[in-house]
Amino acid sequence: MPDDELSVDELAEETVDPAPEKPAKPEKKAGEPGFFGRLLSRVTAPFAALRPAELLGPRAGGVVILAALVVWLLVANLAPVRVVLFFWTVDIPKALAFLIDVALGALLMWLWLRPKASKKPAEGAK
Repeated sequence: MPDDELSVDELAEETVDPAPEKPAKPEKKAGEPGFFGRLLSRVTAPFAALRPAELLGPRAGGVVILAALVVWLLVANLAPVRVVLFFWTVDIPKALAFLIDVALGALLMWLWLRPKASKKPAEGAK
């Protein structure tokens, strides 16, 4: 029989090796989030504890206004100022000089007003 005349019966007798089956993907349970759902939940989890009413309260607003005022004053005072301390001279921005003065003043007030440990009498002594 020539090759041109193949019948369906002859083709059915040939065995074809089945393709290897791919491993089955784990089935997603009903109601379980997919990849993007899990990713979104990981991103939003840290923000779940925030309460907008607390963030937008008067105290937070006051802190934001005060911080903006301080930043504005520091930026407005970037002109250099000459500081002479005995034999040492340096040119620094006014804002930095102001911050150093405030820090030194706070340190001095803390040292002056800190409680003394010897104020309390020893136990048993009258």
